[in-house]
Amino acid sequence: MTSERLAQTASGKEDGESGEGHAKGGDRTTARANLLVLLVEDDPRDAKLMAEYLGRSRYFAAQIEHVTDIRTALQHLAATHYDLMILDYWVGTDSSLTLLRRGSSDTWHIPALVVSSVEAADVQGMGLSAGALGFLHKNDLSPSTLDAVIRTVFHMRDAALELRRSLAEQARGKTQLAEAMSEMTHEVLTTLSAVHGFGELLSAGTSDQPIALNDPTQFVAQIKERSQKLDTLLRRFIEIEAKAHVAPDLYFERANLVDIVKSVVMTMAEKCRQRSQGISVRVAPGDFEAEIDKVAVFQMLLNTVNNAHRYADAGTTIEIVVRDMGSSVRVNVADQGAGMTDEEIAQASHHDAQKKLPADLLATGHGLGLLVATSIAQLHGGELAIVSQKDWGTTITIELPKVRPTIN
Repeated sequence: MTSERLAQTASGKEDGESGEGHAKGGDRTTARANLLVLLVEDDPRDAKLMAEYLGRSRYFAAQIEHVTDIRTALQHLAATHYDLMILDYWVGTDSSLTLLRRGSSDTWHIPALVVSSVEAADVQGMGLSAGALGFLHKNDLSPSTLDAVIRTVFHMRDAALELRRSLAEQARGKTQLAEAMSEMTHEVLTTLSAVHGFGELLSAGTSDQPIALNDPTQFVAQIKERSQKLDTLLRRFIEIEAKAHVAPDLYFERANLVDIVKSVVMTMAEKCRQRSQGISVRVAPGDFEAEIDKVAVFQMLLNTVNNAHRYADAGTTIEIVVRDMGSSVRVNVADQGAGMTDEEIAQASHHDAQKKLPADLLATGHGLGLLVATSIAQLHGGELAIVSQKDWGTTITIELPKVRPTIN
C-alpha cells in the first residue's frame, strides 16, 4: 500500500466521548477546526495509532491521507493543498528532508510536524532546519501531546506568516517613500526652474520678449500647474511617512486604559497650562482592562489630546471621558476650538495615500498625528471617529475592543 485515505477522519471516540466537539471537564463546546492532513508513515501500526489519536483530538477534525513513501507524497503535494503534514523522519531508507524542503518552500506554505523513534538529537535539528515547525518523539505520542504539538505548529506558522507580511509591508513602504521622494525632487527642480526663468524675463526689462512683462499669465499658469502637482506629491509623501510611524507588529498585553489616559494627561498638562487651557478626565464606572499595545495606544491618545490642545481656544477646557461599553472601551476627547469641516474630517482621519490633506493641517503637523492615531486604532481592531462643527469645537471618539483582534 502506497496511498490510502484512513477511515479515522476525526470520528474516533475516547471513554464515552460523543465525537461532537465537547471538551472534557464540562459542558463547554469546543469548535474543532477541519484539517486535511498528509500523513507520511511507512509503519502501518504507527499510522493507525496516529490516525486514532487525531480522531480523538479536542481541537481538530482531521481528514487523513496516508502515504508510505516519499515519491507518492510528492505526487500528493503537487495535486492537493494540505493544511498539515505529519512526517516520519525515516520513510523506509529515505529521510523526509526533501519533502520538508518542498512543503515549506515559498510555493507550498504547508506546516509540518516530524515524528521519529530515533533518539539522536541531530535528527530533530535537521528536521527543524529543513523547515519543520515541530518535532515529536514517538515514545511521547499521546492524544493530548499530539494535540498540543499540532497547535504549537500552527501558532508558529501564523507567527512566521505575520513576520513575512510585516517585512513585505516594510519593503513596500520604503519603495513608496523612495518613489515619492524621487518624483517630488523632480517636481521641485522643475518648478524652481520655471520660477527662475520667469524672474529672468521680468528682470530683462526691455528684452526682445515683451510678452513676459505685458502678459505674464502663461508663466503664472505654468508655475501654478507645477505648484499644484508638487502640493499633491507633498501630501502623498506625508501620508506615506505617517504609515511608517505605525509599526505593523504590536505587542499585545492586558492593560488598563484609564492608566494610559492619566499618563497622557500628565504629559500634556504643562503645554495646556502655557496656553491657559484646562484638561479634565471623567471615568464612568466599569472595567477598562483591554488587550492592547501600551506604547502604541499611548501615542494614539497623545496625538488625539495634542490635536485638541492645538485647536482649542485659550481659557477653555479639554474634556476626556472614558466609558466601559461592554466588549470595548470608549475614550472621548472634546475641545472648544475652531472646529473642522466635513471634508477636513474625512481627509484628516483617512490614511489612504491617494487622499489629500488640508493645507492648514499639514502646516501644523496636526494632520499627520491624526493619521497615525487612526492607524493605531485600526490595528487594534477599533476605530477613530471625528464629530466637529466650525467655531464650536471637535470631539474625537476612540473605541478599542477589550479582546485582541484576530489576524487573518
